[in-house]
Amino acid sequence: MKLNTCVAYACTGLLALPICMDARAAGNAAEAGQTQAPWRMYVSGWTFAPIWNGPEVVAFLAVADEGANQGANFEVMWFEEDASGHWTSAAWPAGYRASAYRWVAALVGDPDIWNDDVEATDALMNDLSESHVPIPLHAGLQIEDPVQEVLASHEDPGWLVNALASVGYEAAPVLSGLVANAEVAGTVTCEAQPHAGIDDMLDQMAMSAELTLHGYSDRVNQGSCHVLCDGCTKTVTIVLGAWVNTGSTLVGSSLHCHYSRTDSRHTVYSGLTMLLCDPCPPYNQTCTRTVRGDTTSLPGQPCPSGTPGTVFPAPSWTCP
Repeated sequence: MKLNTCVAYACTGLLALPICMDARAAGNAAEAGQTQAPWRMYVSGWTFAPIWNGPEVVAFLAVADEGANQGANFEVMWFEEDASGHWTSAAWPAGYRASAYRWVAALVGDPDIWNDDVEATDALMNDLSESHVPIPLHAGLQIEDPVQEVLASHEDPGWLVNALASVGYEAAPVLSGLVANAEVAGTVTCEAQPHAGIDDMLDQMAMSAELTLHGYSDRVNQGSCHVLCDGCTKTVTIVLGAWVNTGSTLVGSSLHCHYSRTDSRHTVYSGLTMLLCDPCPPYNQTCTRTVRGDTTSLPGQPCPSGTPGTVFPAPSWTCP
């Protein structure tokens, strides 16, 4: 059952107007081993999840590949289309991935919005941190960032922001540079692809999502630079391993039973990249992680089977 709700949120430069969102796809892929169900697009290390108002995309949450960014790079980006058709942006720093998912869930008034997204569900299960409001951006950087003065007169703001992001500055690799092109350099001609700003890319992405899920999109007739390739689709499967007893320790009058399980995450990409029309990552990537847990038992009793009473936070995935 889809939930359609109107939410008003006040934040300077972000969500200043009430918006109605029909944000959740049917089904539930939270269980182990099920493949990610909703439409997702993958662009240069970022996975984009659309937020819906009926059959129209009104916003995107973009999440960076785990471990791909460095230093103070933004890890999650929020893009929302305003009344003029421009996509405003905000961001969360590294370590706020689960907080971002919870913020969106609170925004749309649907705590189950991510139930069909195995990566989001996995992050939420292993990080219980509270929701946090994203940082509003201009030109891909914080509004009060001193570099804003330099960008205003720089001949290639997108290049400068990307250079800063590449050394761990507070910016989003690839995406902040595209935002800078749109908000500082202004309109970029279609012939300038793939160096266009963020608006054309997100317009194309929204149109692709609308056509794929609903078979119709008003954006087809908008006349923007729809010369980009469709982009990479991304399919993720997470399989939780079985708990295995790895031993026990006697502590006072209690027996502490130790357990571990090995999980796997399989990711497959297909299509052509949106920015350069290159083939998407040609590999089927499988990552693993080992999760540990403990259960307290009585001395002389065998360690119980099944899920341990205490499960420790899952470590990061290890990828080849």
